Amino acid sequence: MLCPAACLIGAVAAAYDLLHCGTTESAQHCSYNGPDSRVCPTQSILRGLDVSPRPV
Repeated sequence: MLCPAACLIGAVAAAYDLLHCGTTESAQHCSYNGPDSRVCPTQSILRGLDVSPRPV
């Protein structure tokens, strides 16, 4: 059984990869003729995460 934290990490990593690669931004221009309502909340969550490298 997977740990809930592992599921959360996987979901955040998948969302970050899509936003980082620009897939969502390009899709919103092609499909929605304006901002995709799913992009802003997801980006705000990702910006709120502390992803800065930390020394070990």
